[in-house]
Amino acid sequence: MFWKDIPELTYELNKVRSLIKKSVNVKSNRLTLPVMDFINRDAKMLRPGLLILSARIFLPEDKLPESVYRYAASIELLHMASLVHDDIIDNAEFRRGLVSINHGYGVKDAILVGDLLFCAAAELIYDSTSDSDASVILHGLKHLITAESEELDDAELFRKGQLLGLFGRRKYIRRVIRKTATLFVAAMHIGAREVCKDEFMQQTMRRIGYDIGVSFQMMDDILDIISKKELMGKSSLSDLREGVVGYPFVLAVNSGNKKDEDKAISLFRKALSGGLFSSAHRRALVDMLVPYCDLARNEVLSILNRAKKHFVFLPKNKWTVVLLDTIDSLANRLN
Repeated sequence: MFWKDIPELTYELNKVRSLIKKSVNVKSNRLTLPVMDFINRDAKMLRPGLLILSARIFLPEDKLPESVYRYAASIELLHMASLVHDDIIDNAEFRRGLVSINHGYGVKDAILVGDLLFCAAAELIYDSTSDSDASVILHGLKHLITAESEELDDAELFRKGQLLGLFGRRKYIRRVIRKTATLFVAAMHIGAREVCKDEFMQQTMRRIGYDIGVSFQMMDDILDIISKKELMGKSSLSDLREGVVGYPFVLAVNSGNKKDEDKAISLFRKALSGGLFSSAHRRALVDMLVPYCDLARNEVLSILNRAKKHFVFLPKNKWTVVLLDTIDSLANRLN
């Protein structure tokens, strides 16, 4: 878990875990094993942790409303559901260091597990107090699904030979906002809104959530290229082989270096072709992208530093320090 070195959040996140387990308790022998397998796996719990931190910054000592924990659990359930369905779409073999649900239990059961997680999240949202906060989460989910659909469309267009407009930086950022940043923004907004009615403070937390979310996806893109399976819980270049281009690839294709641009496109085409993507091709693509990983890393650090500038507006307490330390911990993922 991402928060294991932050004991202040242990009690809070244990409540969230209990809510998650209770929410997926169904009388189905077929579903119980795979769904419990998945939710008991080691997870970062980053989004619910950030939601709780966002609330704690404005309510540092008093008991948090129960709605905070329900929203935290619902956001994690939505994230889990999206991962299960992602793995089905991508035919991914691994998730969180173990065999994916679709490979371990079959596609049919994996679809049902994802559906159950979505339903459990919806039930928790329905039981919470604020219609506006529920709307933020559901709006974020709609964006996430739209971004996933766009990724599939782009991969299909590339297979048909269409390149124009597929690898632009603006297009990449727009997709990341919808696919990843939206749940981070929702977490930070809802955590603050549930305990603080100051709209400027809510906006400040949304901006921090945006920067964390965008930089987090960029980090994952970098680690998809340079990390080992033990760190990411999946094989390297797994995203690229499914037609999902990461930020280093976007930088390479838009570098102005025609040799690198042509090589990136050629190797990407081989990656999508499956059997034609040999270990030698994989190594060549990694070697070519490493300098662009360094450029992407610099941009990640710049975005996280921008997030830190908002802290001047926040209350001065231990929870603000924990959030600041969290941003530094995220930056250290790339070290």
